[in-house]
Amino acid sequence: MDERTAVLAICGSLRASSLNRSLLTAAEAMAPDLRFVGDELVRELPLFNPDIEGFSLPVQQFRKAAVMARGVIIASPEYVYAPSGVTKNALDWLVGSSGLMSKPTLVLSASPGHTGGLRGVAGLIPTLDVVG
Repeated sequence: MDERTAVLAICGSLRASSLNRSLLTAAEAMAPDLRFVGDELVRELPLFNPDIEGFSLPVQQFRKAAVMARGVIIASPEYVYAPSGVTKNALDWLVGSSGLMSKPTLVLSASPGHTGGLRGVAGLIPTLDVVG
């Protein structure tokens, strides 16, 4: 059994070689005492639809990983001055659970634009505030 502290990891890009995936990989390498969980499930999450939450295995597994995690790390690109749809979809699935409640959360962003993803990160703050 892996005794490292679990941290829910959310990459807001589905590209295998994205800058934000690289950020998560670097963060994981710099914190060997942490075990990043959940990111593989982000790719499998359906679009948010409360009608299917009880029937979607990826949603159930993702929520369980969030509840079990001691913290959260989000690496999200900026698209059109906002966080990516992938990031927002993952967070939407967690709103109805206690998966993010009162957990330390680190938000990272890498973007080739001149603000480096700042506007995307700023767009996450209201959502993260609502979920605690």
